[in-house]
Amino acid sequence: MNKPYSTLFLLALAIALAVGCVILQEQAAALKSAEAEEVYHPELRDAYNAFGLPNQQSLSNRKLYEGNGIALYPDRVLRLDTYLAGGAQYAAETAAAVLEYAPELEAFYILPIPERAVLEADFPEKTAEYKAFVEELKTCSGDGVTVLDPLPELLAHQDEYIHFRTENSWTMRGAFYGAQVFRRALGYEDESLDAYRVYVFGKFSGGLNTEAQSLLGDSEWSETIADMESDPFFIHIKGDDPNRQQLTFENSTGEMETIACSTIRMNSIGPSAVIGSNYCHSIVEGKGEGSLILIADSSGQMLISYLTDLYGKIYVVNGHTDGNFMQDLNTICSSLDVHQVLWAQRGFRVGNRSYMKALNPFMRKGG
Repeated sequence: MNKPYSTLFLLALAIALAVGCVILQEQAAALKSAEAEEVYHPELRDAYNAFGLPNQQSLSNRKLYEGNGIALYPDRVLRLDTYLAGGAQYAAETAAAVLEYAPELEAFYILPIPERAVLEADFPEKTAEYKAFVEELKTCSGDGVTVLDPLPELLAHQDEYIHFRTENSWTMRGAFYGAQVFRRALGYEDESLDAYRVYVFGKFSGGLNTEAQSLLGDSEWSETIADMESDPFFIHIKGDDPNRQQLTFENSTGEMETIACSTIRMNSIGPSAVIGSNYCHSIVEGKGEGSLILIADSSGQMLISYLTDLYGKIYVVNGHTDGNFMQDLNTICSSLDVHQVLWAQRGFRVGNRSYMKALNPFMRKGG
């Protein structure tokens, strides 16, 4: 090749490579940006205050509506749940029946999760109702059953983002404080939340916002509901958390299917991002010792990030759907060497048969 042509060729090649590098860098940057948007937003951790609101907004104390089991404020919706008469007695008897059915189990813990209204100043009657339920539950519970009350711990942190504003559940931060109550019952020292990585993984409007829209969509508050600030979803997880589970659910053909997947799922937002929504049960991997059975609803399963620190395996039972729990219990105990059970559900669901498909069979004569 002649020297002039060789020089021109090399120059053209250098320009092509330079342009290619720029394109690749731009594509890599775009991909990195897309991945960050799809997974988490660490830069947004400080964009929200203790109430999950941007721009340092304070929670409104102006109640717009109360009725049909909800209360509406400009920035939140509360569910005004009631506790069934006899619920505490039924819950205590159920726990005793589980211990009798599976003698391998040495301890049964009940943790009723208080709803947001229990902590709100406008609803002292809900606070009193919850406290009365917990005291009755303690009175009714026999040997081997321990009732845990997270309310004092939550009240100590009520100026933090511990409950969603549009969903009837505590946040993962609220669940952290509930987990501390369980840790103390086991004889462990309190943890520091600083040990956990905190991610903001998108925003969502929860079921309470949808319920308010259904009830009041044609009212003077329809715009307020539609414009209500969404809830940011903060994930709390340790870097060495396995974040793996064997999830069992009923598939579209009605058959039971088990898959290996992440415990905290990055394709969902809110409580359903933890474990799953319509599962029957899951075996979650931990990095501690021993095993635990966790009977939970969508609020109770938010404890998982903190329980994996204590146990090597956690068998999570969906209290609403797992009708086979009783027949599986002996196998669970023997295969996982389980000796402890934690029942964590929203308070008004503890002892309410409608939310206890997994536990009701223990109360039926002859199983």
